[in-house]
Amino acid sequence: RPYTITNRSTHTKTSQSANAPAFILSNGSSRIHLPGSTTDVVCSIKADLVHPSPSKPNQGILELNVDLSLCGGGGTLEASAGGGGAQKRRRQQREEESQITSLLQRLILPHAVNHESLVVWPGKYVWRLSIDVMVLRCDGCVLDASSIAIREALQNTKLPKV
Repeated sequence: RPYTITNRSTHTKTSQSANAPAFILSNGSSRIHLPGSTTDVVCSIKADLVHPSPSKPNQGILELNVDLSLCGGGGTLEASAGGGGAQKRRRQQREEESQITSLLQRLILPHAVNHESLVVWPGKYVWRLSIDVMVLRCDGCVLDASSIAIREALQNTKLPKV
């Protein structure tokens, strides 16, 4: 029987399941709509068995990617008006994605999962969780919505028993 990374049986009911779309190729996912806004964020988590990092042989790996491409020119900073065109907007978008990813990696990921619980065979195999956050629409705080989406998706993540 598969278990979630919080060691709940997959048959346990949780309040987060209402926000968890079933992405076929994901081990966990969520979709967040912030109340009173049109902010819409989707998070998908894919798990792979990999060899651990030599520097951390008894810890799983979390990778994060944030995509703002569908939210129309940026998430937290004002979109540039005028001159420079598409290249300038795309460069600004990449900078914002990098800033948001960096903040989430430092503030959320260290506390989101017990990295030692992702070890399958100490020193040999660990789970690598690839976390993809896509901001579909934004008119609120992208950091808040993204962190909620990550938390919900992690709570709904199911890892196969190996």
